[in-house]
Amino acid sequence: MEESKGVQFFDVESFPPQKLFELAEENFVKVNYADAEYYYQLCIQKDPEQEEAVSQYAECLKTQGKFEQSIEVLKKAIERRFNQTGAHGGDYKKYLQLAELMDGEESIKLYEQGIKLIQEGVMNGTLNHENKDVKRDLSEAFSGLAEVFQTDFLHLAESEPKVVECIQKAMEADPTALDAHLQQTNYYLNKENEEEAKKSIKIVIDGLANMKEDDDSYDDSFKLNAAKLCVEVSEFSLPIPILETLVLSNDSNYEAYYMLAYCHYKTQNYYTALEYTESLLAKKDLQEDEEIFTATQELKDELDKQDFNQAKDANDMEGQQEGEEEDWMDLE
Repeated sequence: MEESKGVQFFDVESFPPQKLFELAEENFVKVNYADAEYYYQLCIQKDPEQEEAVSQYAECLKTQGKFEQSIEVLKKAIERRFNQTGAHGGDYKKYLQLAELMDGEESIKLYEQGIKLIQEGVMNGTLNHENKDVKRDLSEAFSGLAEVFQTDFLHLAESEPKVVECIQKAMEADPTALDAHLQQTNYYLNKENEEEAKKSIKIVIDGLANMKEDDDSYDDSFKLNAAKLCVEVSEFSLPIPILETLVLSNDSNYEAYYMLAYCHYKTQNYYTALEYTESLLAKKDLQEDEEIFTATQELKDELDKQDFNQAKDANDMEGQQEGEEEDWMDLE
C-alpha cells in the first residue's frame, strides 16, 4: 500500500538566522507585512548582529506607518553597537534611516553621523566609493540634510547656503540620483522661481519613467511627493503615468488616487476624472481619511458642473489637428 504524503509542517523557530532573514525579505517584497515582521523578529532575536535584518525590519515598520516602533528598533540597534564598541560605528544605514524619521537638530546630527561613517568607510577601504549603493546612500544623505534645512530651518538666513551646498554634494556623490533634483525643485519653489522648479521636477519624473519595472530604488512616498510638486508648478499632465502606476499597485493609496483624479480634471479629461472620483468615493473606508474624503467630494461637485460634451469635442478636435485619434470608449 502506497504511503500517503501528508502536509509537512516546519518548526520555523528552529530555522537558522539566514533562513529566517530570507523568509522575512520574501514576505516583505510580497507585502505580507505581518509575516515579514514575525520572521525579522525571530532572525534578530537569534542574531542581533544581522545588520541588514534590523534595517529591513525598521523599513517594514515604517512602510506600514509604524514610525514609533521603527524609531525604537533603530535606536536600540545603534545603542547596542555603541555599548559594544564605545563608538558610533557599524552600519551607517541605521543612522540615515533614523534621520528620516526624526526632525530638526536631531535629524541633522544623525545624517551627519551617517555621512561621516560612509566617508570613513571609503577612506579605510571597508566601503567601495565606486559601489552604486554607497554612492546612492551618500547622495541621499546630503539630500536628506537639504530637506531638513529647507523645512525645519527655512526661517534662518544661514540655511540657504547650506541647502545649496548639500544639493551640490548630493549631485556630486551620485549624478543619477533623483533625490537631489527633488530637493532642488523645493529650493526653487521656496525662491519663487517656478520656471527652474519645472525643469528640476521634469528631471525627476523622466528619471522615474525610465526606470525598469522591477526597480524599487524609489518608494511610493518619493513618487507621490514628486507628483505633488508637479501640481505645485501646474504641470498636471506630467505626473499622471506615475500616479496611475501607484494606484494600480496599491488601490488603497487614496492620496495618489485623489491626485490622479485631480490631475485628469485639471487637464480636462473629465470622464476619466469622474471615473476615478466615483471609484474612490465608493471605497468604504475613505471617510476615515477626512481630508481626502472632503477633497474628493469637492472634486466630484466641480465635475458635476462641467460640460462633458464640450470637453470631449475640444479634445477630439485637438487630437485631429495633431493627427492623433482619441479613444473615448474607455471613458464613457
